[in-house]
Amino acid sequence: MRRFVYLLVPVVFALMAYAHLREVRDTTVKQYLAQTTALSELALTYSRGRFDTAMSVFLNEAANNDNIKYLLDSGIKAEGNKRDLLRAQLHADLTASYERLQSEGFTDLQFHTPDGYSYLRFHAPDRHDDFLLPYRPSLRLLADSRQPMDVFEVGRLFIGFRHIQPLFINERLIGSVEMAVSFQRVREQLTEIEPGNSYQFLLRANPVESVTLNRYRERQPLLQSQLLPNYLVIDETAKGSTTGTPIPRDRLAPLFAEAEGLTEGLASEKAFSLSLSLDGRVYKAAFVPVFDVDQQVAAYLVSYGDAPLLARVEKDYRHDLTVGLLVISVISILLAVLSFQHNRLRRNNRSMDAISAAVGEGIFVLGHRGESVYVNRSACQLTGYSPEELLNSDIHSLIHRHGPDDKGAPCPILKTLQTGVPYEGDEWFMHRDGSGFPVVVTSRPMIEDGHIAGVVTVFRDITERKKMEERLARLATVDELTGLLNRRALMAAISAEIARLHRSGANSAVMMIDFDHFKQINDTYGHDAGDRVLQHVSELARQCLRETDVLGRIGGEELAVLLPDTDIEGARILAERLREQVENSTTRSEAGDEISMTLSVGICELKQNERDASDLLRRADGALYKAKHSGRNRVECA
Repeated sequence: MRRFVYLLVPVVFALMAYAHLREVRDTTVKQYLAQTTALSELALTYSRGRFDTAMSVFLNEAANNDNIKYLLDSGIKAEGNKRDLLRAQLHADLTASYERLQSEGFTDLQFHTPDGYSYLRFHAPDRHDDFLLPYRPSLRLLADSRQPMDVFEVGRLFIGFRHIQPLFINERLIGSVEMAVSFQRVREQLTEIEPGNSYQFLLRANPVESVTLNRYRERQPLLQSQLLPNYLVIDETAKGSTTGTPIPRDRLAPLFAEAEGLTEGLASEKAFSLSLSLDGRVYKAAFVPVFDVDQQVAAYLVSYGDAPLLARVEKDYRHDLTVGLLVISVISILLAVLSFQHNRLRRNNRSMDAISAAVGEGIFVLGHRGESVYVNRSACQLTGYSPEELLNSDIHSLIHRHGPDDKGAPCPILKTLQTGVPYEGDEWFMHRDGSGFPVVVTSRPMIEDGHIAGVVTVFRDITERKKMEERLARLATVDELTGLLNRRALMAAISAEIARLHRSGANSAVMMIDFDHFKQINDTYGHDAGDRVLQHVSELARQCLRETDVLGRIGGEELAVLLPDTDIEGARILAERLREQVENSTTRSEAGDEISMTLSVGICELKQNERDASDLLRRADGALYKAKHSGRNRVECA
């Protein structure tokens, strides 16, 4: 019976170790893929947000202009040559605005009549007066709701994101204006934001084949997707990265098409991510659905990328599983030896060393009084002590701590010796030279004749794992280039400040900062010099601002600052101070060239009825836009 128990214990431990390690691996993979999904959604939202800002500026400057609306209304009502003259005048008045929209990435600008006819296409001014309602559900919905809308829509000659704004004179609908950006342009911008990833838009085949004209498909060949059935893809041979090793998208697509979880993810109509291995590397794919005006999935943004962390997780899992089985084997041998030859344990240390030397983890065994009766070679190597120093010593006092700031907490290893309850967790061990290092500890009691005869403890140095966890935590909140908060963390701080404002009524403000002519710096001195400028100005901003101010990088060369307990005048003074500091400072390129720079700053004050951090940043961005178009190197308040 006892022999059966000794055989059963290691089997149970092996099954427990396998189940635990698999659960840890699966949980880590799920968390990583969830973060990948969130980042992909955020990237698409951020890309579309940049276009939304340009749309808002155009509507404020042009589409809501009374003269523009008068020309549109008069032209739609007119006939013959007068209609053509008014259309030409509208085109001439908005040509500059349209050219600016093109520079921002928009491809289409179009005015419609209230009943769904095209009145003026800036991208094709000679084509007009065609009836759009049969092909454009968004225009039918606009006619009924009379509300602005942002939609992804397949048209006859254009596929992409459209912003449609109804236009009124004295509450009378006179028509609508539409601005559009192609999905190719959005994909290009996403690739600029994250060049390590490869992006694709997969388009649902049915609307494309039933609506889109052949001459568009001849200009932009649409092929059957290897990844999703009934979806089309453009430019299937394009590479996702211009640097480093390209993502092998053509080889990955058929594999992801068969991957576990794809069918369930598509059925959910929510964003999701998958991972798989190819040629010894692990890749991830994030699927972000894009909905049409009827809230049906019209396309998927698919982001392929390398996932070295998942490769490390899989490697650690296999390593830990192997080590765990070896450790359990060692423990089972120790149990047998302690059960039948306890009085001969010390004479058998050399034999035990031969077994435990195959394990890279440290092992030590405590007797029933808490004295150390066995240590392996790895335990000595990890702690720096000799076997003679560790054997028959109070090993707990010698090497065991509960953290860098140990306050004398109860020892869980000694508790296992007292209670017989196994323990597994992170601890802090001390090296002989006085330095500490983190370890993961597994302690199991040794039972002899129904009594606790000792404890076997296995530990492994997890310094690298802790560093990786700290790096992941930092990446979630900090911009790597500048060391400032990233957009997500800054938005969270602004949302918290809005909540505090509602409770206390205190004054707070937000600054939006943008470099003047930053592209010229990159073009003249190179992107490395541009990075140096960003880092230099970030450090100047830290020095100028108060400890309570929250500084973050929104994206590209845009920074934003949350100024708690600051009214608009105080914010303006801080902004002027920072602007002057930057204007009077230079950055040196690697070649030693001095690079001068200036800033434009937009400020807005939080309002009592403020609810959304994005709305607050848009108001600050509006003030920044005003500063840009008032000559740059200045501060403007919203």
